[in-house]
Amino acid sequence: MFKELKTASLKDERELKIGIVTVPDPEWAERLCPFLTHKGGIWNWQIEHCLTDSVSPLEIRFIVGLVGEALAGGLMIAEHTGIGQLGHVFTHPDFRRQGIARRLMTAAMDDFQDREGSGLCLGTEFDSPAYHLYRSLGFESIRPHSGVMDWYADRAAMGDYFKEDEDTDVRPWQWQDWPTMNLLTLWPVGDFVRSVAMKVYGSDSVEGAFLRFFRKMESAKSATAGVVLVKPAGQVVGFALRTPETRWPSESDLIDAYAHPRFIYRLPELIDTVTVPGRTSRAWLNAKSGDRLAIFKEVGFEIEATLYGDIQVNDEPDDLIIIRR
Repeated sequence: MFKELKTASLKDERELKIGIVTVPDPEWAERLCPFLTHKGGIWNWQIEHCLTDSVSPLEIRFIVGLVGEALAGGLMIAEHTGIGQLGHVFTHPDFRRQGIARRLMTAAMDDFQDREGSGLCLGTEFDSPAYHLYRSLGFESIRPHSGVMDWYADRAAMGDYFKEDEDTDVRPWQWQDWPTMNLLTLWPVGDFVRSVAMKVYGSDSVEGAFLRFFRKMESAKSATAGVVLVKPAGQVVGFALRTPETRWPSESDLIDAYAHPRFIYRLPELIDTVTVPGRTSRAWLNAKSGDRLAIFKEVGFEIEATLYGDIQVNDEPDDLIIIRR
């Protein structure tokens, strides 16, 4: 369904009509799917899936700009529990250098704040024109020289998002976990080696990695499995992922299990839910992940190897530990 938000004048004085497309919407899928193909691969699958099938309770909004009847630009926000993932920002070549991206971004952020959204995350190339556009709208790099950026309505208050709650639940990954798991891995507080399978070392994004593994899980024959630890309102505060070892011929599984420090006591359930009895499971941790290493040992993992000083954590060497059950 299309809902007009506002109109704006472009640099050449043509009128830009800005509106929101909510999903699913098969008619708009016919326009947006071929329009937003610039990233390709998993992203095209995600766009088509969101436009043609229900992904509720994940909320998807496409902010689009029309010049006459022509689709001139668009972007997407996927959100749950007030946390959004912003992406697919694109302007048709025929309408570039008219300020369309800025107008769409401004309209999207105004709408997000009007609905009391808490935070947005995105990824772009560092120091690119897009990076400086987002920076001018209040986004900040998660670390120096990073194109992964976030914006919060009240950055200081976001710590409450991970407030302790005993009423948490373990369940399989679902669509609505995409933006909220991303917030968990982006959060600066926590261990360095967070997910080997998704290549998350320190604060980093799983924007694309979540989709790649989630797509695998949709197959009934998939050996990949994932669970999340969620608070009653849906905030992801922990996750585990099992994927077959593919870096070399092996009959073992790679296990990732990570949680916000306030919820690491729930890791045993996450680990036991994704591991396969009788099959070799391995996990990789850095030595400074002391509490998490102790929990893995509690559920039967043993240290198999230590790579001394093999990684850098906050510019200091740390040991990489391989554990096995």
